[in-house]
Amino acid sequence: MIEMLARIQRLESQRVTIIAIALIVMGLGLLALSPLFGGSDLTDFISGVLFGIGIGTTLIGVFLATRSVFAYLGQEK
Repeated sequence: MIEMLARIQRLESQRVTIIAIALIVMGLGLLALSPLFGGSDLTDFISGVLFGIGIGTTLIGVFLATRSVFAYLGQEK
């Protein structure tokens, strides 16, 4: 029973790590798309929104990945 709970906890940690990596990739994709928009006032606004969302998404992904790594290192002890 305890082994099953430990396995579930490891799988949950892996899920968070995968979500963190996906958020980082998605944020970098939004950052890459943001310079493609521009010219008029509306497209400059859309470019800024994409840039802001990309930065936020990347930061959340980095935070989750860091937290997941430290949780993994804490479990090994």
